[in-house]
Amino acid sequence: ADVATVLTDLLDQRAAIQAEITKVKAQAQTDVQLESRQVDHYMVDAEREKKLLGEGITARKTYLDAIHSVDMAKAKLEGTKKQLDQNLSALNQRQKALTEATK
Repeated sequence: ADVATVLTDLLDQRAAIQAEITKVKAQAQTDVQLESRQVDHYMVDAEREKKLLGEGITARKTYLDAIHSVDMAKAKLEGTKKQLDQNLSALNQRQKALTEATK
């Protein structure tokens, strides 16, 4: 009975980790899509500002601000991707440890 109880508990924990992995992946996919669209938006703005700067319609500072926004959005996107990788790695390690404990 004790073995069955421990085994059931470990399997429940493993299932909970798998559910957490699925949740993390879904949330990260949403975040990555949103941040990718934001990068695209800022890139369009930067291109427009570049064209306007070339025509002498806008200030150089406005163009540089647009470039900065692109760089910041890209950095945020990369940070989100790295965080996702770290979270998934940690969850996979926990799942592997529980699988070994279950065996």
